[in-house]
Amino acid sequence: MLPDGVAGQFAPQTLPATETEPPPDRPQDTSARLHRDEHATHQVAQSDGPPTASRSRTLTRALILAEGFRLQYRVLRCAVECFDEVFVLGAAGADQLRYSRFCKRYIRSDRSFADMQPDDVCRIDRLCHRLQIDMVLPSCGETTRFLSLYGDRLGVACYPVPSCETFDILNSKLNFARACTALGVPVPRTHVFDTAEALRCATASGGLSFPLVLKPDNMWGSFGVRRVDTPDHLPERIDYAPIICQEYIPGRDISAFYICKAGRVVNSFVYSRSNAKLVCLQVEHLDEYAQTIVGHFRYDGTIGFDARRDPDGRIAFIECNPRFWYRMDVAMIAGLNFVTLGCEMRQDRHVGDLGRVELRSPRRLCRNILTPWRLNAVERAYLGYLTRDPIINAWAGLRSALGANRIVSGQQL
Repeated sequence: MLPDGVAGQFAPQTLPATETEPPPDRPQDTSARLHRDEHATHQVAQSDGPPTASRSRTLTRALILAEGFRLQYRVLRCAVECFDEVFVLGAAGADQLRYSRFCKRYIRSDRSFADMQPDDVCRIDRLCHRLQIDMVLPSCGETTRFLSLYGDRLGVACYPVPSCETFDILNSKLNFARACTALGVPVPRTHVFDTAEALRCATASGGLSFPLVLKPDNMWGSFGVRRVDTPDHLPERIDYAPIICQEYIPGRDISAFYICKAGRVVNSFVYSRSNAKLVCLQVEHLDEYAQTIVGHFRYDGTIGFDARRDPDGRIAFIECNPRFWYRMDVAMIAGLNFVTLGCEMRQDRHVGDLGRVELRSPRRLCRNILTPWRLNAVERAYLGYLTRDPIINAWAGLRSALGANRIVSGQQL
């Protein structure tokens, strides 16, 4: 169910199943593609006739804005549990989404959402009108920030997102660490250097203790992150600036994600993941610190935190993810769909304790596929989730097996 006023009365329409792309040697810009789509959908709307009270539309439709594929596919799968039809407006990196059986229609944009201009926003608004979209969803950092900037210019409901100022603070590892320090939320000791030479000078003077973690300020998914155990292991070259340098916290990685409304946590999904499995947890004081951050920024939408718990049980917040996240499909399978919760945004919808949630890695699940009685309910549901979209999941599994999706190992950031 959608919020009051989101689902309107519209005429039914039958849309093409996919968007035909021009040959690679004839690129078109975003404007041309959106104009072409507007023309096509206008013809469809004319054939169906104008919306009338006697021809009410019962379908609910979402438009996902997508910059890439891996995270965005998870958002698509969660969205189809909430909407009858899900369309995707995707930049070049999202093209594989067109092959999902759950994508009603894929519309290609040659311009990144980070580079969208006001004219593009107007065309997206007209596209939403032509497709009779009920809600626009972000799917990653770029599209979340896009909606924080331009969502109020779209004549359609949008999934709740933070203000642009809040997003920029929380999405920056350095600014997030500074905000946590000011709020009394524990974080590792943090230093910032403009160059690798400045980092080496600080090391030579004894200003840093090891082991430590080097990371860029605004990349996600552990890209660019490196643990350094001794001064001799400092890299000769670092291809980003500034360089964030944090104390390494021994212990266990914890990921905590929350759905929030006006600075109040509504629901949460907290877990720890290893190479072997994912297990849901209840971590003392973690929710209290998260509420401190959420309340200070009066946060709206989905927010996540990567944290560490040391052997003595102390918590340190590592970084913030003010957006959807890669394991949100597991939360959905366990019974907590963050897309649905954000669309409804009712504070009486708290799901409460999900019970014991434990999911082995896909590789370990495959070893037990012929002995299904050894699988728990969540694992059986997860296998069903994969097999309902076999082509795209087989392709993603092959890429993973070949190492195409490999990320930096070590402290999860």
